[in-house]
Order: sequence, then C-alpha cells, then structure tokens
Amino acid sequence: MEWLIGVYVAAQAAFAADPTLGGLTTSAVYDLIKITFGRALGLTTKPSTDQTTLLDEKRGGDVEALIDSVESPMREAHTAIGNSAHDIQIVNGQNNVVINNLTLVTKEYVSISLRGDEDNVDVSIGSLNANQGTGRAWFTDVGKLVPFNVSNKATDRTLSALSWGLDQYVNGTGGTVSIRYEPLRSADGRLKRVIIYDAEPASRGLAA
Repeated sequence: MEWLIGVYVAAQAAFAADPTLGGLTTSAVYDLIKITFGRALGLTTKPSTDQTTLLDEKRGGDVEALIDSVESPMREAHTAIGNSAHDIQIVNGQNNVVINNLTLVTKEYVSISLRGDEDNVDVSIGSLNANQGTGRAWFTDVGKLVPFNVSNKATDRTLSALSWGLDQYVNGTGGTVSIRYEPLRSADGRLKRVIIYDAEPASRGLAA
C-alpha cells in the first residue's frame, strides 16, 4: 500500500526535523509507526525506545499529525475484515514482527462514530492547525489527547482562545481552555474526537 510507504517516510522526517533526538535508527522509526497505527485504532500504545519517547514529549504535534494522516487509509484498510478476511496483520518488513492487527474490533472503532450531547470541559491544547481548524486537546477524565475539529459555526473567539491555550502548553505555564463541544464516540463509548463550538481561557496558569 502506497500510504504505508508514505507513513514510513513521514516517520523518518519527524526524527530528522530535530537533531537533538539523536541518530535515526530503524527500530525508532518502526516504533513510531506502531504508535501511530495503534493510536489511530484506539489502542493505548506507548513508545518503547528512548528516541520515540523524546519525540512524543518534544514534538507531540508531529506524532498527532501522523495519526491524523492514517485515519482515512486505516478505515479503507479494514474493508476486507468481516468479508474476505477475519483479520489482517501489519508487519515489519525486515523481520516480520507484527506491528498491529486489524480485527473486527478495530474495524468497529474506526468505522463508527456516535454523536453525543454538547458538554463543557477545561482542557489543555496539545496541538493546533489554525488554518484547518484541527488539533488535539488533553482530556483529564480520559487521560489522553483527543483530536478535535473546530465547527464552521464556532464563535469568533474560539480559534484565538485555542491558540492562547497552545502557547500555554508550549511554554509550560499551565493555562487551560474551557470548550463547549460535541463528542464523537466509538460503539463501546470511547471518546474518539470532539467538535468544538466555543472556547475561552479558563485559567491563566503561571502567567496570571
């Protein structure tokens, strides 16, 4: 699959963008690919090499961008599951170590998004693409970064508040953003993504 090659190239580029991560190793690249696929499948996948741990900590936005890039191809890759195939294994081409398994469970996760009622919560903004209105926010109650889309009906102050929140995150000053959002959940209730309709600074952190 061409998109798998694209992910491999993007993973290499993510490491090359920051010389402080050390020399590029094949094990680190494959570990990043495993993390990318695992999180796209709704799995709790943690780094297993020092390089990917540093990358996840220092350049989390790059990791999140990789995850976003595979979401659509990952849905397409599940097409055969439940039809001509029971499961599909994605393997490391060098030593045939299984990177991820695509199953009926993961197909359900990537294929189904159930809308919930609007809610409000304070979050930290881990990444933001203001041009596309996308990013990821840390939800304390679920203990992970959750991808978001800014609605085209969002209030005028929303993007500036999210940008402020990202600055707080990058500078380590601790400010959070209060968002009004609509959740999208998997069939088993896991929070997959949120649509943001409004945002404003909730706390000023150390800068207060």
